[in-house]
Amino acid sequence: MRPIRIALIVLLAPCGAQIALADPPPSQFTVQLEGDAAIWNPFEDFGACETLTDSGLTATMCLALHNVFCNGAGLCTCDAALDFSGDLDGLLVGDCTAKLNCNATPDKPTDPVCKAKLAFGALGSISALGMTCDAEIPRFVVNGPVDAAGFYHGKAKAKVCVDCGGGRSCAGAAGDFEYDVNPPIPWQLTVELSSDPVYPNDLSGVATDSLGPFSYTAMGSYDPGDDATTIVLKGVTKKADPDSVSQGAKIRLDDLDCAAGQCSGGTATFKVQGNKVKAAPVGP
Repeated sequence: MRPIRIALIVLLAPCGAQIALADPPPSQFTVQLEGDAAIWNPFEDFGACETLTDSGLTATMCLALHNVFCNGAGLCTCDAALDFSGDLDGLLVGDCTAKLNCNATPDKPTDPVCKAKLAFGALGSISALGMTCDAEIPRFVVNGPVDAAGFYHGKAKAKVCVDCGGGRSCAGAAGDFEYDVNPPIPWQLTVELSSDPVYPNDLSGVATDSLGPFSYTAMGSYDPGDDATTIVLKGVTKKADPDSVSQGAKIRLDDLDCAAGQCSGGTATFKVQGNKVKAAPVGP
């Protein structure tokens, strides 16, 4: 009789109290990425001025960057404007490029959070001492680190050419390029998922973020025992879309806790827009 009794207990158990299963992730949810997960972009909204004194002339030079756009890999394009006022007056404008390599959680607290390189050329005119001269900066390069306080310790090299009617003359210049940059930018990720009809805990879908915005393909899984969701997202490649700006972007979300249509907790590890971050907290 003992084997029969055991079988009856097993059969009758589901009729008693049951352990509630955890919620799978909703079909769409948004997570917040801030703090250590925020994105550094030293050139976004950049504007800085410097006072120059040479040969008895004093002028203020202001550099501003506009329309800064960085792709998923951290390669950026922008518009540069050099505005002179004082004993020198004029405006030079041109296209610029930049490259970012940032890590909000460096191995050592004293390590820089970013290495940033900016390059541009500019054309325009400058007036001084009653003369107006055609001016060109064929190449202006700044390269250096950004510390955790947002201070850019750049080294600059430039070639400056002017033509005041007597022929074109050029000279090289070099010096420090040290400015406070904008703080890291909080961002968010919106994920849309569907489950496999045969294996419902296997997930797939797409996602977009608030940065580019960039587009991602998503693959993941849900573990009902741990009530945890893991999702891996990859930026759309140029092979899939020749016009894609999302190439190089990768995100992994681990141990998300999803309930009532929202997901929070867990960590994010990613390479996005030149930023590399490991296991940063995820918000709702």
